[in-house]
Amino acid sequence: MANRPRTRLLGVNHWLLTGRLVLALFSLMLSLIVASEEGKWEMYWWVFRAGIAYLVLDFVYLVVTRWMKDLLLFVTWQLVGDLALAATFLYLTGGVDSPFYYLLIAVVMAGAMVLSWRRALIFTVAAVSLMWFVTVSYVIGWGVPDATRLGGVPMAELWVTSLGRSAGLLAVGVLTMILSWRLVTVRLVSGKVLESAGEGMLVVDGSRKIMYDNGEFRALFGLEERVEGEPIDGILGGDEAWLIEAITAGQAARMERRICHKQTNEEVPVRVVLSPLGGGTGMVVRFEDMSVEKKLEEAERTAEQYRLVAHTARSIAHEVRNPLASLSVAIQELMRGLDVPAERKDLVNVIRYEVGRIDRIIEEFMTLSRIRPPAIRLAAVRGVVEEAVSLLSHTEEAVANKSEIEIDAPFDLTMRLDADHLRQILLNVGLNSLQAGSKRVTIRARSTGANGAGIIEVIDNGPGMTKEVLGRMFEPFFTTRTRGTGLGCSVVRKMVEDHHGKVEVESEPGKGTLFRIFFPGNVAAKECPDAAEET
Repeated sequence: MANRPRTRLLGVNHWLLTGRLVLALFSLMLSLIVASEEGKWEMYWWVFRAGIAYLVLDFVYLVVTRWMKDLLLFVTWQLVGDLALAATFLYLTGGVDSPFYYLLIAVVMAGAMVLSWRRALIFTVAAVSLMWFVTVSYVIGWGVPDATRLGGVPMAELWVTSLGRSAGLLAVGVLTMILSWRLVTVRLVSGKVLESAGEGMLVVDGSRKIMYDNGEFRALFGLEERVEGEPIDGILGGDEAWLIEAITAGQAARMERRICHKQTNEEVPVRVVLSPLGGGTGMVVRFEDMSVEKKLEEAERTAEQYRLVAHTARSIAHEVRNPLASLSVAIQELMRGLDVPAERKDLVNVIRYEVGRIDRIIEEFMTLSRIRPPAIRLAAVRGVVEEAVSLLSHTEEAVANKSEIEIDAPFDLTMRLDADHLRQILLNVGLNSLQAGSKRVTIRARSTGANGAGIIEVIDNGPGMTKEVLGRMFEPFFTTRTRGTGLGCSVVRKMVEDHHGKVEVESEPGKGTLFRIFFPGNVAAKECPDAAEET
């Protein structure tokens, strides 16, 4: 019990306080009834006082509970005090013949259910010992009030009664311990089953109080502690109106929702399944995280887009590229053979530029459609990065913006990847940064394990991106530039995914952009037999 959550210990304490109140009131009424029938007002006057003290003590316990840090110790001392008061009642009202013997039974049962089995056994033996102490006190007349002295009771009958009640107390204590242990075992087993269910589980009673919540539920909603015993209202950060409505309806239901993670404020797609408990006593609610499912759907949509792009690219290449080449040559010949006025030359230059732009678009189409599987081998990353930086530094954008491109990578860094793919990835990402107007671009690379895994980051100080642009940047044909093709980032993601890697992008308007690319190293991709280092 020492590891029980505070919420459960508070529930145990509440149960003890309520039980003590009921027993105290019942004992007060019983003392009045017995005193009036037997005429022993002097003896039961002390009992009545003890009952009042019992009620006052219960109230004190209730008040000080909120300041108790060690609830287990507090509950244990309450049980010890209850045992002492029960023995006092017996001492004042006839020992083993007392009508208040039920108090001792109730206290032993409470101790057996609440304490660990060792403490419960010691507690039960202490209760039997106190009962024998009271019995011996009556036999020798030690400190017993005259009104309660045993007279004319055969000793044999006294000892038999005492032995019988001792055996009864021990049996009650042991049986209650066994039953409590079995209930705890069932709870632990069921709890482990529910914890390992792989989905969030919530059990709510008829008054909308949470009876059980598992770790997956808390992880989905970003809750740090268990919420058993708490009302569901407010637990989910005010986003539980739909859930309360479904629970109140008391009918089986299945729905898909987006919930808010309390720690990260991110929306998580979940499938919610509600199943009523028998007799309308509550509801079992299952929350299935659909994040992976949604990502798979998104991946399938992306794959379909890639297939569409590849098909389109092949068609365009065959139907358009050859006529474009002829058109470009024809324009050059016309410009060479004709005396064209200056104002007309500008128009011809526009035609030449646009023809070249169309040719570049077709080239990117073709690149996307014919990306070969990566030939993975151990590659010297620093050399590949330097080659990409050299090419980027001589682009029109880098020269016009006077951009600085820095390298932050160890000279001996190696990763298992396709060097040609990495070079193309860095060129595409770096060119995006330069075209966005970045003055400084940093390419950083580091190893993350002995299996050739690593992370490569491209960081710029450009204008950044909005959330809307960030969410669509990998879509084929999506671009924010007038003369962009919208295929550069698609090529990057395709190449990284072919490595079984992952691309993450962080960006905010006015704060620049960070591309983080993960290469897993040893993966189930095409592995080159040549183990020589590629540079």
